[in-house]
This record gives sequence, structure tokens and C-alpha cells, in this order.
Amino acid sequence: MKLLQLSLATVALLWLAAPAAAIMITNVSTDTVVFYEDFETSPNGVSTGNYPDTSGDYDPDNGSHPGDWNITEPDLTGPVTNWQDVQVTNSTTSPDPGPFEGNNYGRFARTESTPLSLAIFDTPVTTGQTVRVDLMYALSDGFTSSSAGFLLVGDSNESTDLSLTTTTFTPGGAVRNHDSTGQGGSGLSYNTSQWNHLVLEYTVGETGDAMIDDVLVEDANIFTLTINGVSTTLPMREQGTTITSVTALRMQGHSTGSTQLMVDAPEPTTLVLLLGCASLASVGLRRRRA
Repeated sequence: MKLLQLSLATVALLWLAAPAAAIMITNVSTDTVVFYEDFETSPNGVSTGNYPDTSGDYDPDNGSHPGDWNITEPDLTGPVTNWQDVQVTNSTTSPDPGPFEGNNYGRFARTESTPLSLAIFDTPVTTGQTVRVDLMYALSDGFTSSSAGFLLVGDSNESTDLSLTTTTFTPGGAVRNHDSTGQGGSGLSYNTSQWNHLVLEYTVGETGDAMIDDVLVEDANIFTLTINGVSTTLPMREQGTTITSVTALRMQGHSTGSTQLMVDAPEPTTLVLLLGCASLASVGLRRRRA
């Protein structure tokens, strides 16, 4: 019994000491977090209303955490046109879903060609290294476009700041992938009325065969996309060049402002793992006494 009590006490202490869940972008090869954002510490304030909330800018700011935001919007001192498009919010009023984890989440819309919302990595992920993006996302209720989504940004041997991958979501629940020929089906689906878990993994420079719209693309630049635990390998948007680094993740709503992309942190797993360890310790204790 004392062993079990000690195990549970250790769980409690470790849980209290563990960092909050966050959008995690990791260089898996070096075991380094290159971008971190939990939206809970928001020095620019928090929007409490639906989009468009023109009461303030409320841009995300991840402070001293790895990485940085690069958000292009009109200046607050200029005409108020679309600086409300990127905000940290705690709104729970439809069409906003409310936070998945914690109190706040990110809301990304787009009324023009801007804003550009880039999560810039602390250090680029380079040739042979693997980048992993882990986050939750939802779409505003009743959205009508298929252009909201995520873009992995990086460099090739021929150019810089390229859209390497583009993942978007249709109103009907399909996940779309853009390869070099345009927009196609990924074979994945998502839940239109709730938060979804996205994991994107790419080893810089990796090539292979992949399917899009049931068509085989051979010897392509490829990446792995996982939605709610279901994974597939897909051809990247950037083809015909050698990709040399990944530097950022872009998040965007639709260009008409009709669709807002909501982003939050995945549910913490630390407690689950630690409770599992404590449970195993308890089982071991009972077996020894038996």
C-alpha cells in the first residue's frame, strides 16, 4: 500500500510540474521543440466575442517559448479592415466552438489576401531531419468554403518561402490535399462539428510513391498526415525540386472571411501515462502479495 501511495504521490507531483498542453512543432531528429503555443498567456488580451470582434487586435504571442509568430495585418493606427482576423479568443458562442483545452484558443480568418499567420520555427528543420506538427483544429459552424487549413512552409534548392504542403477541409467533412497539379482528395475525413486532432510529419528530402484521388504519384516529395488517428502518405504541393528545409507553419481561414479556422492544443497525455505507470505499480504490488 505504501508503494502505491508513493506512486500516486509521484504522479501528482509530476503532473503539477508538467507544462501545459500546447501546439507542439518538434524536430523529432534532434528532440527539439521548434515552436510552442498554448494560447493561455496572452499579453495582447483575449477576444470574448464572435468574429469579427473589432474591439481589439488580440494577436497571439507565445512569449519566451520556442519559435515566434509572424502575423501580417494592417496597423491598428490605420484603417480598420482586417486586423481582427487573427485573435486569441475564449468565445463559446456559436459559430465559435469554445476551447478544446484550457481557457483560450486561436481564431484565424482572412478577409483579403492577408493576413499571413506564420508560426516561425526557432531553428529550421533541415535535410534528413523529421518535423512533427501536433495540434487540434475546428472550423466555424456553417462554413461554406474549402480553403481554410494549414500550409507547411520552407525552402528548396531553387527557391525560398515555398508552400510545401497545403491541407484544407471541406464543409462535408473531407480533408483535401494540394499536390503540384492542384487540389485533390486525401482519403481522410474529419468531424465537422467538433475539435479534431491533426498530426503532420515530414522528413526533409524524403521521396516515394503516394496516392491522391486514387491516382498513384511516383517518386514524389511525400509527407504523412494523420487525422483523428487515421494516417496516410500524400504527395506534397512542392514537386520537381529538392526540399532543403522547413521553417514555418501557416494557418489560414477562407479569403472571404466566411470561414474561421480554430486552433488549440492537444489534450495533455502526461497524466494518462503517469497514471498508467501507477496502475502497473499497483498491479505488481497485488501480485507480489498474492
